[in-house]
Amino acid sequence: GNQMILVDPNHRLCRDHFADAVASLQFVEELDVALEGAEYTLLRSAGFSADSGRVELEQCDLFAGLGPDDVAHLRSLMAPADFPEGAVVCRSGEPGDALHVLTSGSLDVMLASRRGIPVRARVASVSPGACIGEIAVVDGSPRSADVVAVEPSQCYSLTREAFDHLGVDRPGLYSALLRNILLMNLERLRRNGTTFADRSD
Repeated sequence: GNQMILVDPNHRLCRDHFADAVASLQFVEELDVALEGAEYTLLRSAGFSADSGRVELEQCDLFAGLGPDDVAHLRSLMAPADFPEGAVVCRSGEPGDALHVLTSGSLDVMLASRRGIPVRARVASVSPGACIGEIAVVDGSPRSADVVAVEPSQCYSLTREAFDHLGVDRPGLYSALLRNILLMNLERLRRNGTTFADRSD
């Protein structure tokens, strides 16, 4: 059937007025949430899924350029975690105690506030193969955004403690991971720069 998403930030719409609506109604507080919901509804109705497929851990960006021994060692340090749809993988303000590598599913990065004003805006989508939380693991900063599972998703996590120990136990692997983290973030900056340039035309 038909579905309608209504943006009602201040709860001013009377639900009773829509009792006879022929469409299925959903009330949300943020325009971005409404657009996101409409996007996923259209994709699923067309036979597409937000899931880009499963990626093996060693094929993920964090593992780029690592030799077999380093891959095996890093893999042994990482623990899998499954997140159902809607689950919070990490929350803004929490300690950056682990990085997460997404191997299946899809995640949204949600901004909880902007210039001190509470908001709920999606700023990025994360596909299998990508990594989140790596900056917090390197510099110890708190999480800067909420990360939410769009659909059932699996991540492999590396704690900050295990990451720091690599600097002593496996300095070559530690340096390679730092390089990969730098390259991943440079690529994000380039993509964002292109996006902003496109929007300014």
